Amino acid sequence: MMRRLRETTIAGYSVNLNNHVLPIVGHLPLDQLHVSYLDQITDELQDKGLSNKSIVYCHATTRKMLNYALKRGYIAGNPYAMFDLPRIHQYRYTVISPEQIAQLADAARDRCPDLYPAIILAGFYGMRRGEVLGVIPSRDYRGGVLSVERTRTVIGSRTIITPCKTDHSQRQLLIAPEHREIFACCPLGLYLVEFSPCVLNNGFRRLLTLCDMPPMRFHDLRHSYATWMLAENVNPKIVSAVLGHANVGITLDIYSHPNVAMQNACLDAMHRKNKGEYSLLV
Repeated sequence: MMRRLRETTIAGYSVNLNNHVLPIVGHLPLDQLHVSYLDQITDELQDKGLSNKSIVYCHATTRKMLNYALKRGYIAGNPYAMFDLPRIHQYRYTVISPEQIAQLADAARDRCPDLYPAIILAGFYGMRRGEVLGVIPSRDYRGGVLSVERTRTVIGSRTIITPCKTDHSQRQLLIAPEHREIFACCPLGLYLVEFSPCVLNNGFRRLLTLCDMPPMRFHDLRHSYATWMLAENVNPKIVSAVLGHANVGITLDIYSHPNVAMQNACLDAMHRKNKGEYSLLV
């Protein structure tokens, strides 16, 4: 089974099991792992301060392990068949305006130049953090077009390079002329952004402080990009292709957040249908 998994997935499973699950139930034989122990996992991980999302990931890892044991005949049944997972609270993304993204980019260029290419690629082109860290200009950039080929992350002391998240993520992005300079100074064969994910995150937090902006994740740049593209009525299929999603439904489900101001489009449509008989409310 392990041969079919990405190296990053195996590392994530190992962290979930070794750091969180096995210290609680690792002393039990598999056939004695009943539902009450699954409740104990939830309770103890909540006491440790883990988020419900992290706790659900730990349970998902354990459930996969037990499904494999069931398939191999090591156990007669999987206790997760009778267990209700904790409810995941939806992450509240921070969406900043295009002007704020430009402000971050200007501040990075002037005060944190090593961070500048990362802000540009995430904020103006919607790239994921790992994709940004995986860009090798001498291989990936030609004539104003960037091929998104790989992701780079660090687990422990090991750097792990993997293909993009899905085949759809191996995509080409048209780079605006004013941003093409970021690829020109990178030495042959080197990464555009040499940071580790942790160093990138720390630098981004410092940049937010310099710009007097609210705390947010680096990934919120990608989220902001996608949200504004949809708000500007860019075809969702185009936005989905740029983001590297497997299908347009993912794009609309995750990144589309119609607010009250956007409802003017609904009122305008009804106004036109009724030939001006109703006045707009906002």
